[in-house]
Amino acid sequence: MTTENEQIRLNNQRVQELIDTIRTLRKEVYILESRIQEHATGHIITAVGVINGRIDEMVQELTAPFVESEDRCPYFKAPDPDAINFDIPRKT
Repeated sequence: MTTENEQIRLNNQRVQELIDTIRTLRKEVYILESRIQEHATGHIITAVGVINGRIDEMVQELTAPFVESEDRCPYFKAPDPDAINFDIPRKT
């Protein structure tokens, strides 16, 4: 049986893993989007859509505990999910 402190550590570790994965996937989306051409790049557009869907799932996993019940948040000092994309360049 895990102690409360151990559970907090495991939850924090999971949060960090999710954030790291989201950052990596967002960088990949940025790279793939830069490769989209007018023709013959539908496979890239499909890949971007799939990756963005997975990112959405992970963001939902990060935010669900706050939405479902703010009193029973399993994450200790969980970061703001909107802050995880601060290092990804944005297209203008």
